[in-house]
Amino acid sequence: SLLALPFMRFPPMPPLELLDDPTVMLQWQLEIFLNPAFIIAMVLGIMTLTVSSAVVNTAVVTSGVRSTLQAQAAADAGSAAAFVQATKAGSGLCPSTGYVKADFAESTTAPRYKVKLTCATSTVTLTSTGHGEDGGVSVVESVYRFVGSVTNGTPNGAVVIGGGTISASSFVLDGNGQPGASAVLMSGDFNTCNSTTRLESDLVLLHGKLNLTNTCVFDGNVYVDGVVEGSSAATITGSLFSTGSVSIQNTTATIGSVTALGDVTMLGHVKGDIIAGGNVTVQGGGKVDGNIYAGGTLLTLNNATITGDIVAAGTGQTNIYNAKMGSIKVGGSFSQFGAAEVTRGIVATKAGATSKISGANGVKIGATSTIVLGGPIDTWGTNSWAPRLTQNATGLTAPAAPTITKPSILNAAGHPWVDYSIVPTDWVARGYEVVTQPATKCNFQDNPSFVTELKNRKTPTLLDLRACGTVNFYNVSLPLDTDFVIAIPDNGSTHSFQEAKITSADGEAHTFTIVMPDDTKGDGPTCKNSSSQLKLYRASLGTSPMISGLAYTPCKLWVGTSGSALGWNGQFYSGSMNMDGGGSAYTLTYIPMSVPSFGVSGSSAAVLGELQSRRAVGAG
Repeated sequence: SLLALPFMRFPPMPPLELLDDPTVMLQWQLEIFLNPAFIIAMVLGIMTLTVSSAVVNTAVVTSGVRSTLQAQAAADAGSAAAFVQATKAGSGLCPSTGYVKADFAESTTAPRYKVKLTCATSTVTLTSTGHGEDGGVSVVESVYRFVGSVTNGTPNGAVVIGGGTISASSFVLDGNGQPGASAVLMSGDFNTCNSTTRLESDLVLLHGKLNLTNTCVFDGNVYVDGVVEGSSAATITGSLFSTGSVSIQNTTATIGSVTALGDVTMLGHVKGDIIAGGNVTVQGGGKVDGNIYAGGTLLTLNNATITGDIVAAGTGQTNIYNAKMGSIKVGGSFSQFGAAEVTRGIVATKAGATSKISGANGVKIGATSTIVLGGPIDTWGTNSWAPRLTQNATGLTAPAAPTITKPSILNAAGHPWVDYSIVPTDWVARGYEVVTQPATKCNFQDNPSFVTELKNRKTPTLLDLRACGTVNFYNVSLPLDTDFVIAIPDNGSTHSFQEAKITSADGEAHTFTIVMPDDTKGDGPTCKNSSSQLKLYRASLGTSPMISGLAYTPCKLWVGTSGSALGWNGQFYSGSMNMDGGGSAYTLTYIPMSVPSFGVSGSSAAVLGELQSRRAVGAG
């Protein structure tokens, strides 16, 4: 001990008789205070008290730190567990923008935590609240990018119709110079069209009949897996192909060329060739600027002009009267050949069959042309071509039938109906925000504030209106600052966008797409309620700058106009279609629309991406 050292001893107390002497006592106290032993004792005492207090305070602080560390560890554990759960959820993680799940992940035993999920346009926030054993609370917020790759698809055709009978009235399809512009009817008949109907594209009928009963115009090719009939002055600028027969009974009808697996009867004007697997008849002023190739018999040429040559493989009899042609070779014979002009010769190959050919001024052939017959001739009147006639010629063979191949565009497998659902995460991956509208906010016609909300949106938006009974956009004017997709229900209602006017507010091109989903996977369009329809009557999309979109429904799509011309830019895809207009035609200007996951399998849904931020937000 330090007090055992000589210099550490305290001075002795004065004798008892001097204790009452103030001077002696003062002297003694000074000696004590100045004594090194006293000073060291005082220091040691102070140190002892300080250490004791520190030990007590450290114990208190350690207890608080332990609780805070436990809460922090619990919050971290919740964040980690929620992240794993979120990555497993995939496309089902955020069904809509603004979606909140308060108990997305939770543990009621140590470590105790609860994690809240909040979905935004392209982010997911996980807010984890952890609890320590002694009541400590810690909150950690982690924000992740909600991303994913999604494969886009484009509907195959400007207009695709699943089925039904089409009567096109005052409708124009503007191909817009785009490849792939076509109107495709998967099953059903194209029954008629009126004089203001014009398809500046191809027409494809996969299973049905084309019946032209009015003066519509087709500027492209027409492909029909069925019969073609026409009683009007319709015009087909391109080629016409039919797997059945073709019968055009109007002398003012005009067709680029005709190919048919069956018979062809033509009263109109063909600017190219006629190629038929069956018999051919041209009469009533019919005109063919090219050749005729028939697998069957050339039955009749009556009041007809064929600029090119005629080759018919059939062995039946041919009746020709008041006709002009380049040359003719048939596998049969002639029942009548009169009042005709032939530039380059006549051949009938059927052995032993009599051909009746008029002499004198009845049949004229070129100066160096010949007539060769496999049988005898029955003629009347004198003729100048007798020296160039050969009867009962041997070694003649019938001409070969033309080879006709069904075009691949009529392969139904190449035009499957595409079932299309609304998968919010597909659109999120495209940068869209998903807004789910309640059933009380569906009447935009009578609630301008609903329209204002749309006008004020600045980011691409999927507006989900599938909770609505009826969607009413009647006569709504909507200037856009961004792109929109409108999802509507298949519930038996008529969802009207009639007279809606969609334009650009910011001077930029935007898209405005309407989708009534087909959620039933299988063959053909599945309209759950036959009364459901999407009505675009007199609806218009702006063109300067361009507003374009896809109108998709497995049910009926109704388009049309009256008065001033209006129209849509983009594509139509519907289970059935009503083209009902008057006055100026309703115009679809073809613009291919890129739609996420349309007709594409294996597209990846949006999932959690990189961590954007992580911070402690204090006690919960």
